[in-house]
Amino acid sequence: MNTKFKIFALALSVLISAEVPVSCQTTDELSRYTGLTLPKPYWIPGNLIVKLRVNLGFNAQTGGKSVARLQALGATGIKVVNDPLAARTLGGSTATVILTFPPSVDLELMKHRAESEPDVLYAEPAYPVELFGMANDPGFKSQSYLYQKQLAEILTLPINHDVIVALIDTGVDASNPDLEGHVIAGKNWVSPNELPTDSHGHGTHLAGIISARNQNKFGVVGLNPRAKLMPLKIVNSTGIGSQIDAAEAIRFAVDNRARIIVCGWGYFIYNQVLKDAVDYALSRGALVVSAAGNQGGSLRQYPAAFAGVIAVGSLDANGNHASFSNVGEHIAFVDDGKDIVGLGLKGTQMSWTGTSQSSAIVAGIASRVLSYNPNLSGTDVRTILMLSAEPIDSVQKSVECGHGRIVSEKLFRALNVPSGNEILGDDGRVVADIVSAPVAEPIWMTVLLIPYRILETGIKFLF
Repeated sequence: MNTKFKIFALALSVLISAEVPVSCQTTDELSRYTGLTLPKPYWIPGNLIVKLRVNLGFNAQTGGKSVARLQALGATGIKVVNDPLAARTLGGSTATVILTFPPSVDLELMKHRAESEPDVLYAEPAYPVELFGMANDPGFKSQSYLYQKQLAEILTLPINHDVIVALIDTGVDASNPDLEGHVIAGKNWVSPNELPTDSHGHGTHLAGIISARNQNKFGVVGLNPRAKLMPLKIVNSTGIGSQIDAAEAIRFAVDNRARIIVCGWGYFIYNQVLKDAVDYALSRGALVVSAAGNQGGSLRQYPAAFAGVIAVGSLDANGNHASFSNVGEHIAFVDDGKDIVGLGLKGTQMSWTGTSQSSAIVAGIASRVLSYNPNLSGTDVRTILMLSAEPIDSVQKSVECGHGRIVSEKLFRALNVPSGNEILGDDGRVVADIVSAPVAEPIWMTVLLIPYRILETGIKFLF
């Protein structure tokens, strides 16, 4: 890892105490607002993202006249990220192009030149992403988070259908016996010619929280063993990834029927190409669940701070806001994030701490709800989760904890399902007499959801 990035990573550990407005998108703006000196953001050398209006001159190989002029300034390569027809769902016909320059080229200069072109909507460097989980010692034998507020009872909710959960992370160790049959085809942006196998451990740990096999006398218990995990590898073995790859992965997940997208990573610079991808996912009804960040202050991390994303913070072992968990008005929910026991590489168990782990718990709950009733829309699931949250310290909505922690009793009530007594197996069959089959949505919820369903394709939530 080069010295420049080490300085950058060290500076990220500074705790920010002031609430930062979403309008602050550059380091200079953040510094003026917070009064702190922040590092110049580290970007991936040689990559410039350009968003274009598509006209008759557009060509998938050359990018049209505007890009051709930029390429003539020294670009060594060009790549069209997405089909321009898909971008029409976001208003207008556009395309995203990545220009590759030698590492020595001044990207700020290229950015300004690109934005002077008439067909260019914006240009920006390719920023990295960093993981929001920290590994601890292996060997823990108790998944204590399952027993907070009777969360284990969610394992009695009938799971009648598979649901695809896209895990955009370090990949997944599909050879782990606790994930056997639970991992479907994914994609690898780090090494495109290889399977998205985890060489880091973070992605596998989140995978176990969400979908580890139940009642197989091995490993840990997943919140929804009917969740089919789609591993989308954008983060390498050192924990570094690219927001370009993250944006592509989000679009890939949506186009391949993922209902839930889990992002256990982020970065403190607002990036438009990532925002466009998130908006695309939300417009197609997907749930995007993101870790709030582990810096312990209110410096916004993206994608968690984008409107419509379910941002998740952490609680400590005593059920209080964890000191490392980022805060802000965008926080939707919190859950345990300290010493979370889960799967490690090569069949081991590991304990990790971070908002990544908390986001995986919330994503697992959301996927369980969809496995119970796949006819629920993304808007329905958001509302059910909000109705199922119990405020922390009797504060209905706070910048530290959002709406609070999702609890089983309220979740079953929101779904109009009686609480059960036995855990269900991987096949979804009842082990003993527990919860009945799915029932019709209660009338009170139907009435409550009318305005949301009317506006479902356009409404944006910021919990």
